[in-house]
Amino acid sequence: MGAAVRVILILLPFVLYFLWLRYTKKRAQSASDSAAEIEAAQGQFVQALGLLVAFMAALFIYLALSSGEDPQKTYVPPHMENGKVVPGEFRNRGATTP
Repeated sequence: MGAAVRVILILLPFVLYFLWLRYTKKRAQSASDSAAEIEAAQGQFVQALGLLVAFMAALFIYLALSSGEDPQKTYVPPHMENGKVVPGEFRNRGATTP
């Protein structure tokens, strides 16, 4: 993944939050809403954002616990053989190099 894509993905939530704040303030000014209504709308956004973060955390925990290789296998990291890089792999314990 390119560096520009990473920066965009990191900044995207902040940009969306800024746009949401701007939208709610403009809407409140045009409709002559009170400050309490503005805070309520912003509070709802923060609650929705909190639920999204909790869902993502639960998803990451689930994926971490439910995926991966068999624990009975041994990881052999990438190494050099005959001048060539051999990619890393999982092997059964006690298996010899072919």
